[in-house]
Amino acid sequence: MASTFLQYFKGALKIVLVGDSKVGKTSLLSRSHELYATFSDGCSFLKKPYVHSEVYSPTVFETFITNVDTECLGNYQANIWDTGGYGVFRSVRPLAYIDADVFMMCFDITNRESFENLTEVWLPEIQSFQPNTPVLFVGMKGDLRTISSNSESHCWVTVSEAESIAHQVGCAYVETSAKTGENVTSAFANAVKIGHINNKKLGGRKRMKTEFADLYLRSLTSISSPPQLTTDPSTYVSDFTRILEDVAYADILFKFEDGSQSIPAHKIVFWFHISAFRHAFFEKNWNLCEKFQDSFMIKETDFEGKTCVVLKKWFSHDIFVKILEFLYTGEVRISKNSEHEEIDKLLNVAKKLEVVKLVDICEYLLDVKDALNHSEMTEMSLLPKHTVVKDFFLDDDMALYSDVTFIIEGTLVFAHKAVLVARSPVFAALLSDKFADGRSPQVALPGVDYRTFLAVMEYLYTDNCTSLGNIPVEDVLVLADCLCLTRLVQICEVQMHKGLLNMTKKDLLDVLAFSKMFNAKQVTEWCLYVIGLNFLKYESVEKEFELIVSEHSQFFEKHCWPPQDHRKVLKKYRQSAKRNRWDKRQLTQRGSSCLPLNCHVM
Repeated sequence: MASTFLQYFKGALKIVLVGDSKVGKTSLLSRSHELYATFSDGCSFLKKPYVHSEVYSPTVFETFITNVDTECLGNYQANIWDTGGYGVFRSVRPLAYIDADVFMMCFDITNRESFENLTEVWLPEIQSFQPNTPVLFVGMKGDLRTISSNSESHCWVTVSEAESIAHQVGCAYVETSAKTGENVTSAFANAVKIGHINNKKLGGRKRMKTEFADLYLRSLTSISSPPQLTTDPSTYVSDFTRILEDVAYADILFKFEDGSQSIPAHKIVFWFHISAFRHAFFEKNWNLCEKFQDSFMIKETDFEGKTCVVLKKWFSHDIFVKILEFLYTGEVRISKNSEHEEIDKLLNVAKKLEVVKLVDICEYLLDVKDALNHSEMTEMSLLPKHTVVKDFFLDDDMALYSDVTFIIEGTLVFAHKAVLVARSPVFAALLSDKFADGRSPQVALPGVDYRTFLAVMEYLYTDNCTSLGNIPVEDVLVLADCLCLTRLVQICEVQMHKGLLNMTKKDLLDVLAFSKMFNAKQVTEWCLYVIGLNFLKYESVEKEFELIVSEHSQFFEKHCWPPQDHRKVLKKYRQSAKRNRWDKRQLTQRGSSCLPLNCHVM
């Protein structure tokens, strides 16, 4: 099987796809597998259906032996390489350039920077390693021209622009769409034709002449996929369910006229959603209170300091519990066996208490049951998570409903123990009676940045962190780690990852040290992965590099790529390219001199 692949590998025309990340190189290659038979199972050529993916996953290296159908040359065997466009892959990317017959330089027509980088980044990189290899400009996502508005496309790269720059470089231009398949065959057929003609001019293919040439021709070991940065499932619903069950910090007591068991609750939760209780507790509009007197009455606070709300006899204890669960968690518990009567009861109470979102959901469920003729239904969670308005935690009016105040850089930040204790184990310990801070109405947190603290508070209350793009994400990660908010740490890691893809060697080592210190495990793994791909580059930082390798030896044994022998090939190739560049400069300098080549100035 390996000898069969090697036979194809040696004889195939080598086409290498290069270009910025996210321009669509992998999608173009995927579409080619549907159009051309590809050597896939170790012994035969098969076509594969194209699957369009909306989720981006960075490529490092992929290579395929493919039969490209051309009009003038017939069925032509090509070895097509897909390369990663991010800067962190720059040091290993030249492995794909060795003995290339033609480069397909790809850009996104909707991304002008990716087009400008063809001549500013990619052409210089290619010419430094393969100065005599022809190129083909390939525009990607051409289908968007037909469906976009003028306002969207006015800054896109036009066909005439692309053709003009291609003409200056001395190559052709093809515009394609992997999504629709438009001109994909034309692009690969042109690449084959260009590579074939160039090889003919050179009198056949000239393989790399090094002592490792035979080794290089063997199939490279498969590279492990880059780590995917993810976030754990949210615990928001379970956390707020615990808040509902928490009696210690409750400041409301719902009593039933029919004698049913009383239910403690928390005023702050009723602030988040429009309902009769929000009107009663926060707006203090007595006319509105009279409006709801057929449903409930608000009495003076009891001896424990709780506000008493007496619910009229017609209230069902079970239905009211569902209402509370909905207001706390956003979930409405309707099972597959729920009948119209149960939903009607819930709808009736929701209307009387003006829980608008729940009214909408109940009406929707009744419509669905009618449409499906009582078909199976599952639990639904249609309500967005809680949201807080700007300066929610700084509002003096909210201080009345707060039971803990933080002093952050001299500013008072109002909060609620029930939420903090349920969402953070550190706050749960800090605010317990075992610590002095837990018995104090004010808690000072020296050294904590004001904007960072508000961002973390927003996450605790809403499960979102909308300000993360406007403040240093590293500061939020540090505080999240201090408060044992693992999921928020992961959210910060995903945000940080966007800036790691084009990072310098020194910066990456700094990020690695930071991530290890503050338990950013996914960023740590990403940094180690990048170092594993860039061994030659990082070996120059001897002491620091040795410590990293010894500390994470098992990781590098598994993920270090390319193998050591191939790193030798890459090193030889780089040295050869460096000599070629030096020779070229020497010839240029001599050519500009008026002296004969062998004449020396004494």
